[in-house]
Amino acid sequence: MLNAHQIHKGRGIKSSIIIDSNVIIDTFDPSSPNHSASCEFMDHILSRNILFAMPMHGLFEINCTLNRIKKEKGIVPPILAGRQQMAIEIIHIDDQFLDNYCNVDVPVIRAMDHLFLVVAKKNYLPLITWDKRMTLAGNECGVNVFNPAEWMEQARDSQRSTPTDPVSAGR
Repeated sequence: MLNAHQIHKGRGIKSSIIIDSNVIIDTFDPSSPNHSASCEFMDHILSRNILFAMPMHGLFEINCTLNRIKKEKGIVPPILAGRQQMAIEIIHIDDQFLDNYCNVDVPVIRAMDHLFLVVAKKNYLPLITWDKRMTLAGNECGVNVFNPAEWMEQARDSQRSTPTDPVSAGR
């Protein structure tokens, strides 16, 4: 069910998961109730260099939210120092995107959230989000949607069920 360590091929993109911007935003906001779980999830993703996809507007959403957090809470967002720190496959919103994703059948939700959902469905990839409406819509149309804590639990279960030594492998 969960295949967190392999890149899915033949689906149009190289990533193995789609991550909603709210997960990344919560890693920078210690006051968020999802901060700890989001940090654990992103640490897992980054430490294993797992490629994930995000529609381009997600990066803009992250930037805008981090600027707001900086103004409201005085938390200084990270500076990327001229290079990308995460293995993100950016999905550009352009003519090719419209050709590939315009006719994907998913429930109507907010436009920005809709983009994440259609990319996940079209590419048969799990979507990781804290958004409950996006989760309901994804479940309704057959997208595997997880929050970061659920995804991490499945990753732990997957690792436990994989034999790690020759004695276990022979059973």
